[in-house]
Amino acid sequence: MELGDYTTALEYLVMSKNYETAFEVARQNGQIQLFADILGDQASREDLNKIALHYEQERNFLLAGKYYALAGQNEKVISVSSYLMLCIYSLTYLFAGFQIFPQRRSTRQR
Repeated sequence: MELGDYTTALEYLVMSKNYETAFEVARQNGQIQLFADILGDQASREDLNKIALHYEQERNFLLAGKYYALAGQNEKVISVSSYLMLCIYSLTYLFAGFQIFPQRRSTRQR
């Protein structure tokens, strides 16, 4: 195993059912998605919630929503999805020159 070989390290930790250590190694090294991929179908609700919470704290609401949904946390999915939509709306408002609903031009002839 080479230095920085997170795949092998995380696979070993998951195979030996040392999920807490695997999560911490993945979190500290920016490899949460790799950890989630290695867990695959054997991920528990607790694992999925930890992954979702990590992404929520990182403000990655799309992935947070995905893992909350996989964990069956529908209220949290709605919560992070609402926040994501608010962010998108705010950015749209900001980049549209503060004109969300442009005024219509009158088509009547005077």
